[in-house]
Amino acid sequence: MTSSRETIYAALFAQFASLSGINKATRRLQEYSQVGIESEPALFMLQRREIAHKLTGVPTKWTLNVELYIYVNTGNDLDNTIPAQVINPIMDTLEAALEPSSGTFYQTLGTLGVTEARISGPVEIVEGVKGAEAEVMIPIEVIVT
Repeated sequence: MTSSRETIYAALFAQFASLSGINKATRRLQEYSQVGIESEPALFMLQRREIAHKLTGVPTKWTLNVELYIYVNTGNDLDNTIPAQVINPIMDTLEAALEPSSGTFYQTLGTLGVTEARISGPVEIVEGVKGAEAEVMIPIEVIVT
């Protein structure tokens, strides 16, 4: 790996930490009950797994799997407020944060060795099952050489 893992994870987190619509961002997951309504929407980034792809005579290629969690609370007007109306603009902003760097085909996070950072796999949305609370889990994949 050309860059250190921490450099890569920090660069990935920086893509999301100051997104419009996010009131709190951290790399430490909290239980929904620990996050105050004033902190929501809240974003959490977790390192989940790293997969080594090794071929003889070629440097190891790594796939770093990360999960983003977003918690939102839409308030007490359950008849008129739809959680997806809060979630969807955040998802659009998050997706835009992973758009390719200018003049390239891939988001490289500006770090040496990152081939691509992208949303990869199903996005899980739990919308309003607990009343005004909703949660989104977004799988992110970072390819590193």
